[in-house]
Amino acid sequence: WIDGWKVVRPDMCATVNDFQFERGGTYEIDNYEELEFGTKGFHFFENWFMISYVYKPGYRIFKIKAYVPTDRKETEYGYAIRFKEILGLNGIKTDSLDGAVISSVVPAVTGLLEKAVKLIADVEVLTVGPGIKTGISIKMDNPREVGADRIVDAVAAHYTYGGDILVIDFGTATTYEYVNAQGEYHGGCITPGIEISAQALSSNTAKLPEIEIKPTTKILSSNTISGMQAGIFYGYIGQCEYII
Repeated sequence: WIDGWKVVRPDMCATVNDFQFERGGTYEIDNYEELEFGTKGFHFFENWFMISYVYKPGYRIFKIKAYVPTDRKETEYGYAIRFKEILGLNGIKTDSLDGAVISSVVPAVTGLLEKAVKLIADVEVLTVGPGIKTGISIKMDNPREVGADRIVDAVAAHYTYGGDILVIDFGTATTYEYVNAQGEYHGGCITPGIEISAQALSSNTAKLPEIEIKPTTKILSSNTISGMQAGIFYGYIGQCEYII
């Protein structure tokens, strides 16, 4: 950690600038006076993006994580304005960016994000999808069907931790991804996210209301609201534990 930022390995290099690394290692740098930060990356995911800063080749420091609602009616100019405003609020100039990575599972928005980046920065844009070399092998019936979000989850876990690993991503959908120590992605399963599960319960029944998702003091509840909360919360825990 450096002043609150976590330093992580972005690749599998064995040595960088005479420093020795193990794959997935996290390292402390004691000589803060030598730190010379420069903005190096602009990473888009499903509905958020993150700016990464670099200390030396091989060190990457994740600086900003910002959420932007996915809007299929938005234009590339609208997204570009949002991104530029967020960058500006954090004191980052667009001309200091040197690359962008987009991992999108909303096809209608993917092209807009690519155009939005080009509007605010003259950088190369890499969109995660079929044909991209990630360093892991997709062992699925149809690798092209695997969502970009699942791919980046698997790649990040493999390079950060190594070994046999199960990745669980709680989002609109909850996905479970298994990657073995050899970097082979063997898929997993997809379930409705806890929020849309609760929404389905209230929107598809006549009298059940919308609820706040939170644990209850007991499962055998004495009223409708806490009964729904107990069922959603503890039911989801049970689902996760059973799948794992």
